[in-house]
Amino acid sequence: QDIRYLQQYFAFPEQKAAYELWSKEDHSRIMPPVTPTQAESRRFGRIMTEVTTRVNTAFAKLATGALPLSGWDTLVAEIKSIGIDEATGIQQAALDRYFARK
Repeated sequence: QDIRYLQQYFAFPEQKAAYELWSKEDHSRIMPPVTPTQAESRRFGRIMTEVTTRVNTAFAKLATGALPLSGWDTLVAEIKSIGIDEATGIQQAALDRYFARK
C-alpha cells in the first residue's frame, strides 16, 4: 500500500495522538448490531432521511455563512419536529431487545 495513504491521516501530531488514544479505548460501549422490526425500520428510515437532508443543507449554509449561527436553535427545533426523538426511541427499543436476548 502506498505510504501516502496513511500519511494523509497523520499529517499533524494531533491526528497521531488521537489515533493512539482511540486505539487504546475500550470499545465495548459501541452500539451493538441491533435489529429493529420491519415497521420500525421503515419509520426510522423515513425520519433519518429527512433529518440527514435537513442537517446537510443547514451545515452547508452554516459553513458558507448563508445561515447565521443564531439559526441553530431553529434547526434543532426542526429536527425535533421531524421526529428525531422517535428515531432515538426506535433505536433504544431495538437495543433493549438486543440485551433481552443476551
